[in-house]
Amino acid sequence: MVEAREAVRNLSGAKGKLDKLSDEAIKALRKTGDAVDRSKDTMVSIQRGSDALGKLPIIRSYLEDPVALLVRTGSEKNRKVFAESELFEPGRARLTFGGEEKLQEVARWANALKHKGSEVVIVSYLDPTKADPKLARTISKDQSQAVAKYLMDKHKIHKTGGWLNPISSRKVIPLGMGIDPPPEPETATLPPARVEVIVFVPQT
Repeated sequence: MVEAREAVRNLSGAKGKLDKLSDEAIKALRKTGDAVDRSKDTMVSIQRGSDALGKLPIIRSYLEDPVALLVRTGSEKNRKVFAESELFEPGRARLTFGGEEKLQEVARWANALKHKGSEVVIVSYLDPTKADPKLARTISKDQSQAVAKYLMDKHKIHKTGGWLNPISSRKVIPLGMGIDPPPEPETATLPPARVEVIVFVPQT
């Protein structure tokens, strides 16, 4: 009888220890789960913050400053201008066949201006009376990128070294202005929706 009671007490004690261990394990798992959730929340916050940072006007202006790109008092400005309809269907960013033909002429012109330190800026503007202000910046940037890609892929306007130095290159910068005006007052009468290919050559 005594042995039976002792066995019951031992079993009760073991059960109590198991219950305690079980509670501690559950608490530990909960803490781990909470930590994982907090990590996920932190990563989401970082991602959102990074996305938002790129959209802030000050940061965006710093990364792509139209004044710094388009106003260069120490450089000669060589420019070709096309109405949007000469290269694209209105509001689209895919070059037409006729647009590609016109850019072939531009490529020959730009390749003749491969001077030391030269840079190419391709800037697009949309008509402020017709374009959707919410989409204008994106569409104009896509148009500039389409022109830059064509001129670089098909005509190598960024390559400056020739066969003697094939890795030498110059910058080709696409810029979308949307419905914003140019940073400098325009003296010529130009189409409101247009693409400009500009080659800046430093003056020494």
